[in-house]
Amino acid sequence: MQDDANPRGKDGARDGFFVVRPEPAGYRQRRSGDVEVLAFDTWLGDDMVRAHPLLLVTEPLMKALAGLERPTGFSLRRVRSEGSRFFRRHDPGRRLPRFWAVEVSGAPGGDDFGFDTDGSIVASQRVLDVLMRFRIRQATLAQYAPASTSLAPEPDPPRQTVASGAATKRTRSRAQDHGG
Repeated sequence: MQDDANPRGKDGARDGFFVVRPEPAGYRQRRSGDVEVLAFDTWLGDDMVRAHPLLLVTEPLMKALAGLERPTGFSLRRVRSEGSRFFRRHDPGRRLPRFWAVEVSGAPGGDDFGFDTDGSIVASQRVLDVLMRFRIRQATLAQYAPASTSLAPEPDPPRQTVASGAATKRTRSRAQDHGG
């Protein structure tokens, strides 16, 4: 039995998982030594963005995620971000914050971070609790519902076609109009 004062499940993890779709903001540009360099065309100010295929977080959010007790399904590594030519032309003088890559390696619906089969980012309730303390206004969030073969709908039974006279007449008329 779970105590209402302690909303944690059996492994200390909070119940519930969510699909997180952060602001798309950048892309991989190149490597510079051990550091990956990412170019941003836009950045609307969120602390979590997607620079396909990477998930990026600002340094304050990285520290909060690193501070989770026994985090699972991810690691953090430094990346370098810079504005693309488009970014510099359309937002002159704007500086990008320091970003960190979230290396997602967990199982969706089991670890703090995981990728679903369609590439969606799945985050645990406790990660969502951290995210909600930061700016993620451009992100969309949805309850995660894992696909399961045991819950798949059964196929529709074969349909018996019973055509009324009017429906049959309309079908024949259309076929004749089209040369059939």
